[in-house]
Amino acid sequence: MGGRSIAGVRAFVAILLPDTVRAALGVEIERLRAFGRNVSWVAPDNLHVTLKFLGNVEPARLDDAVSALTVAAAVVAPFELAIVGLGAFPSPTRPRVLWAGLAAGADAAAKLARSVDSTLAGHGFPPEDRPFAGHITLGRVREPRGIPDSPRP
Repeated sequence: MGGRSIAGVRAFVAILLPDTVRAALGVEIERLRAFGRNVSWVAPDNLHVTLKFLGNVEPARLDDAVSALTVAAAVVAPFELAIVGLGAFPSPTRPRVLWAGLAAGADAAAKLARSVDSTLAGHGFPPEDRPFAGHITLGRVREPRGIPDSPRP
């Protein structure tokens, strides 16, 4: 066989969203679908807030990462998130990622992301080089030409 094996599990750390929130965002995605034909939309079951992307992780390192995450989560009190507004990275005129923003709880999510990053850095995972920008990715634009007819958030 000419195929090559992947050396790890593609992994990331995320805040999972309740079913009701994912369903509401799914309705919003359906509303936006008509305006974004060049968009690869995220399935509602896959919507989440990414705290840290780990990349391909060797399966043997996953237990170590989970142990580290338990420590990272212990320093942040439980919190609730409010999801408000729509936007695009890097800009609405040249979007690559379409997202829903975080309002209440965004500071706590950022604190958790910093804790996760710091703790995992101590276990050999590269630290983030960009500040945390809490959001929920709704879709990825295949060709960033702008979406001139998109509705206003």
